[in-house]
Amino acid sequence: MTAEVLVLDVPFDRLRELAVEWFAGQSLAPLDLTPLEQLLRLAIHAFETELIESIASLLTAETKASIDKLLTVEEPNVNDENGAIEKTSIVKDDGIGLSHLKGEAGRIGLDSVLQELAKLSRIRKLALPSKALAALPIKWLQKYRRRVGIESSWELRRHPSEIRYALVAAYCWQREHEIIDALIDLLILVIHKIGTRAENKVEQELINDLRRVRGKANVLFKLAEAAIDELDGIVKNVLYPVVGLETLKDLVKEFKASGPAYTKVVHTVIRSSYSNHYRRDVAADT
Repeated sequence: MTAEVLVLDVPFDRLRELAVEWFAGQSLAPLDLTPLEQLLRLAIHAFETELIESIASLLTAETKASIDKLLTVEEPNVNDENGAIEKTSIVKDDGIGLSHLKGEAGRIGLDSVLQELAKLSRIRKLALPSKALAALPIKWLQKYRRRVGIESSWELRRHPSEIRYALVAAYCWQREHEIIDALIDLLILVIHKIGTRAENKVEQELINDLRRVRGKANVLFKLAEAAIDELDGIVKNVLYPVVGLETLKDLVKEFKASGPAYTKVVHTVIRSSYSNHYRRDVAADT
């Protein structure tokens, strides 16, 4: 029963029902409710104790020391009644504590990307045995992740060493995957933001440039009228005096602005923005 049921971390009431069903399946009279519950609690405690010990045994002395350091970093400043963390600057990975790891990604931008990268770097410095942790019951690891999520560093330091190391290891192992997912989403949003800004910049430049063509609707009307009234006339002699060569060139330029040339300019601005700002700063921090 322990191997098949307890690893799933089912609710206690459901566990009790399964125990009664097991006795019935074995043609045994079920225990009274109180002894049965005591037996189940002892089984749960034994299972969890073994799991905690197995997680702690997977960690090296260096990893345990790194976890202890993670729990001793000062808590972030709080600046309002809702517990919002006051963000004054990017925290480097050597100054990141557990409270920083719990924080969500900030606003879309390079600073948020760098901060998430610092969190990821800090977790990886723990050198957790990822493959061994992945083989453990995921339901229990998720339970420990939730538990650490609501406990402070001070509360975690008060636990016996094996419990403390197992809880934090389980939390950080899962938090690493969450941060990677958040980074992917954040980078997609940053790229979208770069693209949007590039499009707005190019569109504004085109608008400013095309505003020089005054009265386009009237010009086009005169052009069409002249072409219809003078079907046999020579284009050069009929159209240029009415519209003018430079105006026609501006109209062609406006048409091209909505085609491939526009896209090419937008991509050029995007590449310039990335290479001159984002790629430089990310590369310097990684």
